[in-house]
Amino acid sequence: MTRSSILVVDDEKAVRTALNVNLKKHGLNVELAASSHEALEILGERPFDLVLSDVKMPDGTGLELLTKVRSAWPDTQVVIMTGYGSIVDAVTAIKAGAADYIIKPIEKDELFIILERALERRNLRSEVRQLRAKVTERFGFHNLVGSSS
Repeated sequence: MTRSSILVVDDEKAVRTALNVNLKKHGLNVELAASSHEALEILGERPFDLVLSDVKMPDGTGLELLTKVRSAWPDTQVVIMTGYGSIVDAVTAIKAGAADYIIKPIEKDELFIILERALERRNLRSEVRQLRAKVTERFGFHNLVGSSS
């Protein structure tokens, strides 16, 4: 099984560094971005399984980034994190397609459970898509052969 790739987006260097260390210890491929703009550039270069993004950044919000990621890379899961959580923001993020919404400081064990659940959801969606394609290929109308008077 390949290691999952995660893009961590946070303008605070200490948060990026701590997440980088902990996620790599957990066996994940991690890349870091300090802004929404940098995250979009990195995403344009290669795909990621999951984006873990802060809400407040100097060049935009995590919710704006969420919308762009869900539009351009629909298979990529997005988990939003914030130090200033509100129910309204959480509901908005989930409605916009976030896999989860977590409040800093994040407990390591809780974070890993959330990320594993989001990655599992991504893998299941991918598997369903592949199985549907195989069923369509095998049992689609183009495979019907017959003759009739």
